[in-house]
Amino acid sequence: MQKFCAIVAGAGLVATLVSAGPGVANAVEEGPPVISGAATRADGAPFSAGASVGVFAVERDDRATSIGSEVRSVPVAAGTVGSGGRFDLRIDDVATVEEFADANGVVDLEVRALDGAEFAPFALSRKLTRSGDALSFADPSVDAERNVKTRDAGSESIAMRATGTAVSSAEVGMQPTSARTSSATPFTQVCGETKTKNLGVRRVLVGATYALASYTNGRFVYKNGASSNLGVVYSANAKKGSWSKAGTVSRSSDAGVDYGNRYGGTAYYTYFTYGQYAQWCRPVGSTKNSVYNHVVRATGYAGGSQVASAPVPTATKCTNFSNNTTITRSSTSSNTWEQAVNFIGPLGVTLTAKTGWSSNAAMSYTNKSGSTKRVCGTKGYWGGTPERAVTK
Repeated sequence: MQKFCAIVAGAGLVATLVSAGPGVANAVEEGPPVISGAATRADGAPFSAGASVGVFAVERDDRATSIGSEVRSVPVAAGTVGSGGRFDLRIDDVATVEEFADANGVVDLEVRALDGAEFAPFALSRKLTRSGDALSFADPSVDAERNVKTRDAGSESIAMRATGTAVSSAEVGMQPTSARTSSATPFTQVCGETKTKNLGVRRVLVGATYALASYTNGRFVYKNGASSNLGVVYSANAKKGSWSKAGTVSRSSDAGVDYGNRYGGTAYYTYFTYGQYAQWCRPVGSTKNSVYNHVVRATGYAGGSQVASAPVPTATKCTNFSNNTTITRSSTSSNTWEQAVNFIGPLGVTLTAKTGWSSNAAMSYTNKSGSTKRVCGTKGYWGGTPERAVTK
């Protein structure tokens, strides 16, 4: 059954801009969560002050749905761009956000910004946690069981860049700026997405270990409930070579994989399903959808595993690794793999993936020798933010 929701200016969907500092808020002391970032034009110049920007909740698609199935996209915050293309959008429509969340409390969001004819979309997923009347956001791929405000998941500001064009705010589902401040008849429309292709099962890189020291092993475990942030691409015409990367969606496993003990550089893969969608809007009362963009994203977890050799990175942040010990990473985030999903054939691009180290996706090393070795991170020490780690 098709379900849609009208966009109504002045009906509780318009958010007031707040000064929340950079980043996507992952913990909120009071009031609704905030989405922050900066939008730039195709040439890299910042969007003009006053340009329209909004946040939409996107209904989850079941990976078994057929071609032609439709899902809703509903506005949950709106505002305008400030100086330098920056924006801070407070999500006041908490009820819709919670309605669109999956069983794990994860909701898919899309930020849209329009400056003249230049249109910039950006996808992201956030895990919701409610405490009384307060709702907080967190990156689903980062250790969700440690409710700490210093999580690096919520500190980065999203960076949007124009990837297409649009005739008007209405075409991409946003209220015109004048409708937010005037008492004129509210602007209304409905928006959604139609599945145009099932792109099947794709192999996704979710982790890697580099046990180079003799008598050391690396191990990666991707448990039931582990989450990966998987790259999203957009195109104005859906032609090969026209797709641009813009954000991620988070998808969780419903079956675990223990990849065992491995020596040397080892890459660990599992499988997710993907779909392609036409994005559209239409005036309330109309039955004709007007397609303005296309998007490809992961739809669900397929399971399975594959192991392959991996080139070893340079790692210089070293500490001692004593004999007959095992060390484990079970918090903070891991590396973002830029070429984690191969879509060169159908789309002309590769997609990214990031899996956080948590109680559901852990990396460990064991030193079985009688001598002390070293464990070295590429970005930081093992006890901090190593990103990738090598035994020496």
